[in-house]
Amino acid sequence: MTPEEQKQLLRDKRGAEGNFDELVASLQKAIEHAESVNSPQTDGLKEIMSRQVPKYKAAKENGGTTWPEFEQFVSAWEKLLIKKADHIPD
Repeated sequence: MTPEEQKQLLRDKRGAEGNFDELVASLQKAIEHAESVNSPQTDGLKEIMSRQVPKYKAAKENGGTTWPEFEQFVSAWEKLLIKKADHIPD
């Protein structure tokens, strides 16, 4: 999944928490693609998977409001794509 495909997916799916599982599956595909082309985004995508996804799942298991965690997940992914696209240093 290319960065442009990721951006479009996030634009299309960010409006509903019901899209979380689909987004996580797409994030996994994005990681696999990034690894296959030796992308500088690989580490950032993996970090989102290891940090943001568990936060959302923990909030959901606790029965609390999960929208903030969902929004953080999507925003972290978008920021990574924008940052890398604009070649902004870490």
